[in-house]
Amino acid sequence: MKRHTAWVGLVLGLAAALLAADDLETALAAIDRGSDPAARPLLAARKAESGFWLAVSERGAARLAAAREVAADVAAPEWMRTAAGALVAVEEGNRDAAIAGLRQATALAPGEARLWKLLGDQLQAGGEADAARAAWEQAVALRPDHPAANMALGDLARRRGDFGAAFNAYNHAVDARGEPLAARFGRATARLFMGDAEGAVAELEEVARQAAPGPELARARMGLFYVRAYQRRTAEGIASAEAAVRVWEELGRPELAAGLANATARVLLETGDPEGAESWYLRGGQLIAGSALGEDQRALWRVRELHGLARVAASRRQLPRARELAAEARRLMAGDPANAEHYAWIGPYLEGYLLLAERRSAEAAVELGKSDLERPYIAWLLGEAQARNRNREAARGWYERALAAADGLDAESVIVRPLALAALERDR
Repeated sequence: MKRHTAWVGLVLGLAAALLAADDLETALAAIDRGSDPAARPLLAARKAESGFWLAVSERGAARLAAAREVAADVAAPEWMRTAAGALVAVEEGNRDAAIAGLRQATALAPGEARLWKLLGDQLQAGGEADAARAAWEQAVALRPDHPAANMALGDLARRRGDFGAAFNAYNHAVDARGEPLAARFGRATARLFMGDAEGAVAELEEVARQAAPGPELARARMGLFYVRAYQRRTAEGIASAEAAVRVWEELGRPELAAGLANATARVLLETGDPEGAESWYLRGGQLIAGSALGEDQRALWRVRELHGLARVAASRRQLPRARELAAEARRLMAGDPANAEHYAWIGPYLEGYLLLAERRSAEAAVELGKSDLERPYIAWLLGEAQARNRNREAARGWYERALAAADGLDAESVIVRPLALAALERDR
């Protein structure tokens, strides 16, 4: 959402700039001279161009309407009509037609960096990562400071574990005002995973000083906690987690405050502080209990609380208590079809976790295999299960998968990355 907001601001700023361009002045001068026919083509071109970039900035029905208008505008340049038709295809769910249209548009206007960015976005959404990267690189070749293209390249580099390249891309995305903030968070993440934790802290503290109360401030404060958690210095970061939760409490968003309380609990649990974790899980539950959320959301949050408390009990070797809490969670999940998609992965996750605690590693591996295998912590648990099963090759594969997925400044990554690195180092 933050990246989208920055992009909307960029294109709307572009539209305003277009209206102040030299050819507009030329058109107005022609009107002043009474030469209306000389003015009309220039004015029509400006209107079409502004309309096209407005379509880029919109979403849904507004984008569809604006793009259709430009695509049908005979006064618009061919590349613009072609690209507008591609936007129509995007909104109609025809990605192949969108990609074909944007390829044609970049051939017609190869110097338009923003077209290459749009093409890269569609290629990435279509699973063509290498082609997307090439398109974004072309956008940056045309405009080295292109924020959105540099952000996309930074995200790609981070996901493949090349944090130096990620840092450079994010760095090029940040302008003199320190925006977009998403690039600042990316840059802090790259610093941390390159070994510069204090640089990451400095970056996040600066963002926190500049941010207004809301998502960016909460994210920066929570990011500071995650940095210390990555270093296994959670006691030094807990005040930052408190500050992040307070941001949402003060803004009247208990569900967002509870989400951060839950994340804090999870980090504390998996870094050796089950007592602290229990208090934070309970705090999250209290935030929801005092909220005006509907019954379906309350049920979901109660399941999350029970899920966490069961894992806390397991970590303390209170296995009967863990089973009691898990059974209550399962009863709630069974009676809550509205949240079945979420339960489909957290149910096997909890069962696999408890089986591992009970030293039933073969059964744990089977159960965890039913969960969300894209999540780094699930991959880590599967590595642990296979290691206990004495399947060294399978364990290493899961540890490698966990490490590759643990690439962000988030709860799972800061828990998993040090564990996976240590496991792989032991197995060298």
